[in-house]
Amino acid sequence: MKTEYYEESDMLYIGLSDAPSAESEEVTEGFVFDFGVDGKVVGIEVERASHRVDLRRIRAGGEHLVRDAPQSIYTVGSLSSKLGCLATFRTPA
Repeated sequence: MKTEYYEESDMLYIGLSDAPSAESEEVTEGFVFDFGVDGKVVGIEVERASHRVDLRRIRAGGEHLVRDAPQSIYTVGSLSSKLGCLATFRTPA
């Protein structure tokens, strides 16, 4: 997993796979999911990230999962819930 923060646009990108994005869909306001050709989520864009995420918790280089406490690791679903969106996931065709 790789995380990148773009300060000039206040956007956080959470890369879940090295697979290229074939399609993007805004699942709720400010949260865009990128899907690979197989329909699996390959990345998540979080717009206005500084208002939704404690960016100090995102480690440079993206080698760590987003953590809230030493024992808390979020899945995509629980992370989207924590960030305030209700994500709907598509099943690969």
